[in-house]
Amino acid sequence: MVERKGTKALELWCKRVLEGYPGVKIENMSTSWRDGLAFCALIHHFRPDLM
Repeated sequence: MVERKGTKALELWCKRVLEGYPGVKIENMSTSWRDGLAFCALIHHFRPDLM
């Protein structure tokens, strides 16, 4: 496994965590977050009671 650092590591982590959420596709750390859907999915993943 290749070690990733910084933003690339965060991007990979987000892809793994949000895999399977309908309509959420993390392609990069800017445009993938603009509509707020990925952010809401991330919150839902860890705190579904809040969403």
